[in-house]
Amino acid sequence: MNRVATPALVTRAAGPWALGAVAALVVSSSGGTIRSAPTASPPGATMTAHATGTFAPVGPPIEPTRVDAGGHCVVDLRQRYDVSGTLEGSFLIDYRILTYGPCPEGPPRPGTYEETWIAHGTFTGTFGEREIPADFTYTARVHRGGAVEGSIELGGGLKGDLAVTGVMAERVLSYDGQVEAS
Repeated sequence: MNRVATPALVTRAAGPWALGAVAALVVSSSGGTIRSAPTASPPGATMTAHATGTFAPVGPPIEPTRVDAGGHCVVDLRQRYDVSGTLEGSFLIDYRILTYGPCPEGPPRPGTYEETWIAHGTFTGTFGEREIPADFTYTARVHRGGAVEGSIELGGGLKGDLAVTGVMAERVLSYDGQVEAS
């Protein structure tokens, strides 16, 4: 079998948000089969990717407290989430939630009133098969009916901004954005 190797294509972007890519193709002259050579990031290389996936709560909230604030309700709680997609692992999020309505009797019912979430947390898991921990801040609005619109700003081992969307009743939120690890 006669194989011809094409030269490697190397690109390097000028900015820190871009990822250099290396691709080598081997073309078989008997049938024209194209195979991609595996690529790996060298140690210490910056890796950037479009990140998409979901996160879902694990168990009930940890240590929820509610304070009546003049007809509104302030809720503090912690919640662990399983994270899947480009990021794989877990979030542990500390929330402060302002509900634009009275504190409920019994368990909170997200989506009954408008809410504003301000939170911070940690990500433990992998990005591009590399174990990379990160800290983050998370802000969101929950509309009546439970639609969520928010953003997560990653810092530490990962950098980036993720848009968060979903519906509380479905118990799964989606993330989408750019993530960089160095």
